[in-house]
Amino acid sequence: MVLKDTTSDLVGEGEGALTLGATHLDWEGNIHLSQPVFISWKKYYESPEIMVNKNDIIIVQRGSTCGKVALINMDLGPTTINPSLVLYPLKKGIKIKQFLGELGL
Repeated sequence: MVLKDTTSDLVGEGEGALTLGATHLDWEGNIHLSQPVFISWKKYYESPEIMVNKNDIIIVQRGSTCGKVALINMDLGPTTINPSLVLYPLKKGIKIKQFLGELGL
């Protein structure tokens, strides 16, 4: 179950988990963390299915930047996604080229 973030769930750095959204991705697949957003630990642990790990893929699913995609190629620490993104956990042994081929890209 994906729960919608509200402003009451937002906390300061060090008080919760990093939350990635569409604004953190560019069209070249890079992640920019110059303006990080954090949600409470309680909110983070409510949705373990959207906890981000190294080698996962995140995709913007709606809005004017729909289709932006990024590979998580580093350990970001405790991280989740906001409702504008979908998370595709890349299973061990699956190569990124194989994944993209499955999508027809």
